[in-house]
Amino acid sequence: MFDDVIRKLKELERGVQISVEIPVDEEGYLDRRCPHKQCNQDFKVLIDDWKEKVSDERGYCPLCGHYEDSGKWATPEQQKYLSDYATNYVMGKLNKAFDGDVRKFNRSQPRNGWITMKMEYKPDTPKIIVPYDVAELMQQKFSCEKCQCHYSSIGASFFCPACGHNSIERDFRHAVESVEKILDSLEHIKATLIEHQDKDVAINTIRQILETSMGKLTGAFQRLMEALFNKLPQAKQISQRPNVFQNLEESSELWQKAGCKRYEDILESTQWNDLERLFQQRHLLLHCDGIVDQRYIDKSGDTSYKPGQKIIISRKSVQTLADIIKNLSKEKIKEASEVIA
Repeated sequence: MFDDVIRKLKELERGVQISVEIPVDEEGYLDRRCPHKQCNQDFKVLIDDWKEKVSDERGYCPLCGHYEDSGKWATPEQQKYLSDYATNYVMGKLNKAFDGDVRKFNRSQPRNGWITMKMEYKPDTPKIIVPYDVAELMQQKFSCEKCQCHYSSIGASFFCPACGHNSIERDFRHAVESVEKILDSLEHIKATLIEHQDKDVAINTIRQILETSMGKLTGAFQRLMEALFNKLPQAKQISQRPNVFQNLEESSELWQKAGCKRYEDILESTQWNDLERLFQQRHLLLHCDGIVDQRYIDKSGDTSYKPGQKIIISRKSVQTLADIIKNLSKEKIKEASEVIA
């Protein structure tokens, strides 16, 4: 009894290959998710480039640079999509085997005996596979300068998914542009959240967006300054502690030691004061949950807060930071190019 089912189970245990075409969005981009647990960010890659340019052994996260083999980048929606396909495949094979065994059993029963047995089998309903949402377009699209792989992500991207190439100057520009796009969309985002959620949700979300934008800008500036400085001929002879470019005064001094201008020499005094204050606010958000202490007041000169209060990040503050680091970075890129040349 159940010979067909047992044979089919043994066949399945040996392993089978199922060809499944994962849906892409209307522009041909495939959803991907970074497998690194500290990142887990979503991005997209043109499906043809994922097949032809991303190797089986190594794909790169465009946001954090983590790399894994190409089979580990599925989103949760894609994993469910594939699981449902596999479940339906197995159920289909077993349903057919059960149906065959039941028919054999029923045919083997005597028609005129004292006892008549009949077996029935009702197959389970297959899962309905609904394609996951891949229609939402990402805010930023990129093309690798090195291998021409096309990909996209929400906000800035730093590494090519195919070859891992990183262009720090381009990445800085994209980081600032993505933040400015978000700032331009704040009122629309707020109105939408109020319509579909409520006012409190909208206010909290806008606050988080502004705080996150502050972090994106300071992080992008830090990476750019570090990369530019380390290209200088004098950089190898100058000692620098880890993450020194998170500190404006220390990193400004490094530039001076390399024979270049300090940040204060490039910016107007009001811009320099604003930059110091905004960097200190970012430090509070990162390390103190935005709660003001006396050290912040002393270092930033910001007397509008008292110790124990919470920093409020405004749209104007984020835009001011974006404007200052754009101007400062433009001058530093030019200066570094002249020194290197």
